[in-house]
Amino acid sequence: MDYRAALFQEKKRLDSLTEAGITIKKIGGKHYQYRQVRENGKVKSEYIGVALPEQVGLKKRMRLVNWLIKNEDRFIDGLRLLQAMRQTDQVPD
Repeated sequence: MDYRAALFQEKKRLDSLTEAGITIKKIGGKHYQYRQVRENGKVKSEYIGVALPEQVGLKKRMRLVNWLIKNEDRFIDGLRLLQAMRQTDQVPD
């Protein structure tokens, strides 16, 4: 599978795990899900339950995937440059 297809597949997978307004909070070493709702101009948190392991760190993974998609061309150019430098022995393995 090529890089671009894998990246979009991961974005689709992460999108399926996220829901708008859901946050993960770490309390006492455990992770819990809360739904953020706005009532009378104030944000309130409603407890949902224990977070699944794949939900922990989801926002960080989404930011990384979105960054990679946004900077895809520069990222691929950098990989090509590294590969070319390795072929000419300019970069140690």
